[in-house]
Amino acid sequence: MTALARGRISAILQDAALPFIEGYKPRGNYQKLLADTVHEWIADHSDILELVAGEVGGLSDALLPTLVEPPPRSAAKPVALFHSDRPAPNYVALAKENAVLGRRGEVMVCAYESDRLANRGRGDLAKRVEHVAVTRGDGLGYDVRSYEPDGSELHIEVKTTKAGRSTSFFVTKTELECSKSDPDSFRLYRLSSFASHPELFVLVGDISSHLRLEPTVYRAAF
Repeated sequence: MTALARGRISAILQDAALPFIEGYKPRGNYQKLLADTVHEWIADHSDILELVAGEVGGLSDALLPTLVEPPPRSAAKPVALFHSDRPAPNYVALAKENAVLGRRGEVMVCAYESDRLANRGRGDLAKRVEHVAVTRGDGLGYDVRSYEPDGSELHIEVKTTKAGRSTSFFVTKTELECSKSDPDSFRLYRLSSFASHPELFVLVGDISSHLRLEPTVYRAAF
């Protein structure tokens, strides 16, 4: 394989928020056929990518996300996740990539919370930050259990995308209900620009008070 080909594969991996090939700078002018091939490989090796996701736990302070303000709420249509004028993506591969991206974002938030508590003099609480999406499974309505410096519990749902902070994202019914049932403890941590320079903003309490929610999936029955 040529150096140019390795550089193009590096670009595809970088665009998927994954580590690229060491020593080969990403070259962005890759073809769709090559991207599809790499995406299919990623989909077939999701077990390996889970190990890659775990490496985020060793982030240095310099690589933790930058805290930013959320974008203003407006009536404008949100930035689309996909564009109709582009070829349809491989949805199976994309779903698996997004699952790994989401897990990496959760691990980053665990590191961020541990760092935040340690800096506030609560190293004891920093050690108790729990990645509940892993330890207890999905479906709780949040991904990370953390704390305020006074010891009160926080339930953090993490939403991660590679694009900017105004990009739309998906919220489940369980997550929405969790934010409504216990708004004092619920936080939505929005990680954006994850592949390049991660940014983080925080929404407190009931999700529907901050976001315009649009139904995207319906249950059909006879």
